[in-house]
Amino acid sequence: MFNMEIFALVETLEQFFPDTWSQSIYGQLSGIYEAIFTTLSKYLIR
Repeated sequence: MFNMEIFALVETLEQFFPDTWSQSIYGQLSGIYEAIFTTLSKYLIR
């Protein structure tokens, strides 16, 4: 659910900024989100 919010935010950014800029932002956001998600899932799955 949270991932879709990030995707919607990136689509909004793409309307105002060049594709390469928004893609780099999305890459950073998804990287941070994946790191948080994997860390949380490690603790939740235990």
